Amino acid sequence: MSALTKARARRPVGRPRQTERRRREIVDAYLGCVARKGLAASTMSATARAMRLDRSTLHHYFRTREELTRAAVERVIARYREPADAALAAAPEGERLEALLDHLFGPGFDDAELSRVLLEFSMAARTDPEALRELKRIYETLEGTALAELERRFPDADPATRRRVALAIVQLGEGAATFRELGFGRDRDRAARAAADDLLAQLAH
Repeated sequence: MSALTKARARRPVGRPRQTERRRREIVDAYLGCVARKGLAASTMSATARAMRLDRSTLHHYFRTREELTRAAVERVIARYREPADAALAAAPEGERLEALLDHLFGPGFDDAELSRVLLEFSMAARTDPEALRELKRIYETLEGTALAELERRFPDADPATRRRVALAIVQLGEGAATFRELGFGRDRDRAARAAADDLLAQLAH
Protein backbone atom coordinates (compact mmCIF):
# COMPACT_ATOMS: atom_id res chain seq x y z
CA MET A 1 0.00 0.00 0.00
CA SER A 2 1.42 3.40 -0.98
CA ALA A 3 1.91 6.24 1.49
CA LEU A 4 -0.85 8.22 -0.24
CA THR A 5 -3.25 5.25 -0.02
CA LYS A 6 -2.44 4.82 3.66
CA ALA A 7 -3.06 8.53 4.23
CA ARG A 8 -6.46 8.24 2.59
CA ALA A 9 -7.29 5.17 4.67
CA ARG A 10 -6.57 7.12 7.88
CA ARG A 11 -9.06 9.89 7.12
CA PRO A 12 -11.16 10.71 10.19
CA VAL A 13 -14.55 9.08 10.51
CA GLY A 14 -17.52 11.44 10.65
CA ARG A 15 -19.95 13.13 8.34
CA PRO A 16 -18.21 12.62 4.98
CA ARG A 17 -19.22 15.91 3.37
CA GLN A 18 -18.44 17.96 6.46
CA THR A 19 -15.13 16.19 6.95
CA GLU A 20 -14.08 16.67 3.32
CA ARG A 21 -15.09 20.32 3.40
CA ARG A 22 -13.06 20.90 6.56
CA ARG A 23 -10.05 19.08 5.11
CA ARG A 24 -10.24 21.24 2.00
CA GLU A 25 -10.40 24.41 4.12
CA ILE A 26 -7.29 23.28 5.99
CA VAL A 27 -5.46 22.46 2.77
CA ASP A 28 -6.32 25.88 1.33
CA ALA A 29 -5.10 27.54 4.53
CA TYR A 30 -1.86 25.56 4.30
CA LEU A 31 -1.35 26.61 0.67
CA GLY A 32 -1.97 30.21 1.71
CA CYS A 33 0.73 29.85 4.37
CA VAL A 34 3.15 28.40 1.81
CA ALA A 35 2.47 31.31 -0.55
CA ARG A 36 2.93 33.93 2.19
CA LYS A 37 5.57 32.43 4.47
CA GLY A 38 7.37 29.83 2.37
CA LEU A 39 7.30 26.05 2.55
CA ALA A 40 9.72 25.68 5.48
CA ALA A 41 7.74 28.06 7.70
CA SER A 42 4.37 26.49 6.88
CA THR A 43 4.22 24.16 9.83
CA MET A 44 1.19 22.48 11.34
CA SER A 45 1.19 25.18 14.03
CA ALA A 46 1.24 27.97 11.43
CA THR A 47 -1.65 26.34 9.57
CA ALA A 48 -3.62 25.92 12.80
CA ARG A 49 -3.11 29.60 13.64
CA ALA A 50 -4.27 30.62 10.16
CA MET A 51 -7.42 28.54 10.70
CA ARG A 52 -7.80 29.71 14.32
CA LEU A 53 -7.76 26.09 15.41
CA ASP A 54 -5.80 24.32 18.09
CA ARG A 55 -3.29 21.76 16.89
CA SER A 56 -5.25 18.83 18.31
CA THR A 57 -8.20 19.72 16.06
CA LEU A 58 -5.90 20.04 13.06
CA HIS A 59 -4.34 16.64 13.85
CA HIS A 60 -7.82 15.13 13.82
CA TYR A 61 -7.90 15.80 10.07
CA PHE A 62 -4.18 15.48 9.20
CA ARG A 63 -1.93 13.53 11.51
CA THR A 64 1.35 14.75 10.05
CA ARG A 65 2.68 17.60 7.96
CA GLU A 66 3.64 15.09 5.29
CA GLU A 67 0.04 13.95 5.03
CA LEU A 68 -1.10 17.58 4.78
CA THR A 69 1.50 18.30 2.10
CA ARG A 70 0.36 15.33 0.02
CA ALA A 71 -3.22 16.57 0.21
CA ALA A 72 -2.01 20.05 -0.76
CA VAL A 73 -0.31 18.63 -3.85
CA GLU A 74 -3.58 16.96 -4.86
CA ARG A 75 -5.30 20.34 -4.43
CA VAL A 76 -2.67 22.08 -6.56
CA ILE A 77 -3.13 19.47 -9.28
CA ALA A 78 -6.88 20.07 -9.16
CA ARG A 79 -6.37 23.83 -9.42
CA TYR A 80 -4.22 23.21 -12.48
CA ARG A 81 -6.63 20.80 -14.11
CA GLU A 82 -10.05 22.27 -13.37
CA PRO A 83 -9.76 25.47 -15.49
CA ALA A 84 -8.15 23.53 -18.36
CA ASP A 85 -10.83 20.84 -18.18
CA ALA A 86 -13.54 23.52 -18.13
CA ALA A 87 -12.06 25.20 -21.20
CA LEU A 88 -11.96 21.87 -23.03
CA ALA A 89 -15.49 20.92 -22.01
CA ALA A 90 -16.89 24.22 -23.29
CA ALA A 91 -15.18 23.97 -26.68
CA PRO A 92 -16.69 22.33 -29.76
CA GLU A 93 -15.06 19.04 -30.69
CA GLY A 94 -12.94 20.53 -33.46
CA GLU A 95 -11.72 23.45 -31.35
CA ARG A 96 -10.57 21.73 -28.15
CA LEU A 97 -6.86 22.19 -28.85
CA GLU A 98 -7.31 25.89 -29.62
CA ALA A 99 -9.30 26.27 -26.38
CA LEU A 100 -6.48 24.68 -24.42
CA LEU A 101 -3.92 27.01 -26.00
CA ASP A 102 -6.15 30.04 -25.31
CA HIS A 103 -6.18 28.92 -21.68
CA LEU A 104 -2.43 28.30 -21.45
CA PHE A 105 -1.51 31.63 -23.04
CA GLY A 106 -4.23 33.78 -21.52
CA PRO A 107 -5.10 35.34 -18.16
CA GLY A 108 -7.18 32.30 -17.19
CA PHE A 109 -3.92 30.45 -16.55
CA ASP A 110 -2.82 33.03 -13.99
CA ASP A 111 -3.03 32.15 -10.29
CA ALA A 112 -0.69 34.27 -8.18
CA GLU A 113 -0.97 32.09 -5.08
CA LEU A 114 -0.43 28.92 -7.08
CA SER A 115 2.64 30.45 -8.75
CA ARG A 116 4.17 31.26 -5.36
CA VAL A 117 3.40 27.75 -4.08
CA LEU A 118 5.08 26.21 -7.13
CA LEU A 119 8.09 28.47 -6.62
CA GLU A 120 8.40 27.25 -3.04
CA PHE A 121 8.22 23.62 -4.15
CA SER A 122 10.80 24.35 -6.85
CA MET A 123 13.22 25.79 -4.31
CA ALA A 124 12.68 22.90 -1.91
CA ALA A 125 13.08 20.36 -4.73
CA ARG A 126 16.75 21.26 -5.06
CA THR A 127 17.52 19.46 -1.81
CA ASP A 128 14.34 17.53 -0.95
CA PRO A 129 13.66 14.42 -3.08
CA GLU A 130 10.04 14.23 -1.87
CA ALA A 131 9.38 17.85 -2.91
CA LEU A 132 10.93 17.07 -6.29
CA ARG A 133 8.67 14.05 -6.80
CA GLU A 134 5.57 16.05 -5.92
CA LEU A 135 6.61 18.95 -8.16
CA LYS A 136 7.04 16.55 -11.08
CA ARG A 137 3.57 15.16 -10.46
CA ILE A 138 2.09 18.65 -10.65
CA TYR A 139 3.70 19.53 -13.97
CA GLU A 140 3.16 16.09 -15.48
CA THR A 141 -0.59 16.47 -14.94
CA LEU A 142 -0.84 19.44 -17.30
CA GLU A 143 1.61 17.87 -19.72
CA GLY A 144 -0.65 14.82 -19.85
CA THR A 145 -3.65 17.01 -20.68
CA ALA A 146 -1.75 18.68 -23.53
CA LEU A 147 -0.50 15.35 -24.87
CA ALA A 148 -4.02 13.87 -24.85
CA GLU A 149 -5.30 16.75 -26.97
CA LEU A 150 -2.42 16.41 -29.43
CA GLU A 151 -3.13 12.69 -29.76
CA ARG A 152 -6.76 13.55 -30.41
CA ARG A 153 -5.93 16.13 -33.10
CA PHE A 154 -2.90 14.44 -34.68
CA PRO A 155 -3.40 10.67 -34.29
CA ASP A 156 -1.00 9.85 -37.13
CA ALA A 157 1.88 12.03 -35.92
CA ASP A 158 5.09 10.49 -34.64
CA PRO A 159 4.50 9.73 -30.91
CA ALA A 160 7.94 10.97 -29.82
CA THR A 161 7.49 14.25 -31.69
CA ARG A 162 3.98 14.63 -30.31
CA ARG A 163 5.30 14.24 -26.76
CA ARG A 164 8.10 16.77 -27.32
CA VAL A 165 5.60 19.28 -28.67
CA ALA A 166 3.28 18.75 -25.67
CA LEU A 167 6.12 19.31 -23.20
CA ALA A 168 7.34 22.38 -25.06
CA ILE A 169 3.88 23.97 -25.25
CA VAL A 170 3.33 23.58 -21.50
CA GLN A 171 6.76 25.10 -20.82
CA LEU A 172 5.92 28.02 -23.10
CA GLY A 173 2.65 28.53 -21.24
CA GLU A 174 4.39 28.46 -17.86
CA GLY A 175 6.99 30.94 -19.10
CA ALA A 176 4.36 33.30 -20.46
CA ALA A 177 2.49 33.20 -17.14
CA THR A 178 5.70 34.01 -15.27
CA PHE A 179 6.33 37.04 -17.47
CA ARG A 180 2.75 38.25 -16.93
CA GLU A 181 3.19 37.95 -13.17
CA LEU A 182 6.37 40.03 -13.42
CA GLY A 183 4.49 42.76 -15.26
CA PHE A 184 5.83 42.30 -18.78
CA GLY A 185 3.67 43.24 -21.75
CA ARG A 186 1.39 40.98 -23.74
CA ASP A 187 3.97 40.74 -26.50
CA ARG A 188 5.50 37.83 -24.55
CA ASP A 189 2.15 36.02 -24.68
CA ARG A 190 1.86 36.58 -28.41
CA ALA A 191 5.42 35.38 -28.99
CA ALA A 192 4.87 32.25 -26.89
CA ARG A 193 1.58 31.48 -28.63
CA ALA A 194 3.21 31.95 -32.05
CA ALA A 195 5.97 29.55 -31.03
CA ALA A 196 3.33 27.02 -29.93
CA ASP A 197 1.59 27.35 -33.30
CA ASP A 198 4.92 26.73 -35.05
CA LEU A 199 5.36 23.55 -33.01
CA LEU A 200 1.87 22.37 -33.94
CA ALA A 201 2.68 22.91 -37.60
CA GLN A 202 5.36 20.23 -37.24
CA LEU A 203 2.67 17.70 -36.37
CA ALA A 204 0.39 18.73 -39.24
CA HIS A 205 2.90 17.71 -41.93
